[in-house]
Amino acid sequence: MSDEEIQKKFEADMFTSVRDSEHRAYGIVFRALSQSPTVKISDTFAERVVKKIVAQRKREARRDFIWLMLGVVFLMVGLIVTASIAGLQFELGFLKEMSHYGGIFIFGIIVILAFSWIEKKALPKTSQ
Repeated sequence: MSDEEIQKKFEADMFTSVRDSEHRAYGIVFRALSQSPTVKISDTFAERVVKKIVAQRKREARRDFIWLMLGVVFLMVGLIVTASIAGLQFELGFLKEMSHYGGIFIFGIIVILAFSWIEKKALPKTSQ
């Protein structure tokens, strides 16, 4: 017999006097599973679980930040090593040519400030 057939017969109380050990064991297990567990948990159980989850998330965020910083440091070291091996020299001659574009810079600053002011007025404030 399949497990489903045995379960249906137990539900119909057909195996109450059976001497087969497998069926009796199934009956004991089925009766035990049909009862609800008597487990009592403390009132602060949920709070403790949430605190553990928050602590784990903080540890994970700290670990991710450390890996990010290590990546940035190694990237900068690689950039410096590569620049020194390749003989890279910085020239800031382009700044002399940009000195004649003062009007464009002032216009850009005014546009940025205007958009910032419009954003503060038009968008609703979000709670922190």
